[in-house]
Amino acid sequence: MKSLVFMMAVLFIFYSSFLVSANAAGWYSKPTDFENEISKHLIDIDLDEKQQDFINDLKSKVMKETIKISADIDIAQIEIKDLLRQKSVDIKTIEAKLRQIEMMNTEINLSQIKAIEECKNRLTPGQRKQWK
Repeated sequence: MKSLVFMMAVLFIFYSSFLVSANAAGWYSKPTDFENEISKHLIDIDLDEKQQDFINDLKSKVMKETIKISADIDIAQIEIKDLLRQKSVDIKTIEAKLRQIEMMNTEINLSQIKAIEECKNRLTPGQRKQWK
């Protein structure tokens, strides 16, 4: 009985610390943070209409993806809480769910980094020098 209580306490501490780090998921944790970051870099750059359209479409696409994946992360976190409330905790199931969450966080990070690089690649050499 003591070992079960100890294991539950360890899982609770681990899970609590995980939630703190998971809430910081994403290169920019909220879709609007990502949009603001791109806009901050481009504020003093004179973009042509084609560049503006491309960047606006890209920002919209990445923000939508981030929202969808973040919702999936929230659901997975709720599922972990449900698993931890069971009398018999299945560590392998929880481990798989935690790995799934980390994969989704990585997907958000890579998506945002790739989008920033796509924006830079659409700039002329002179505009790239202005990128801050």
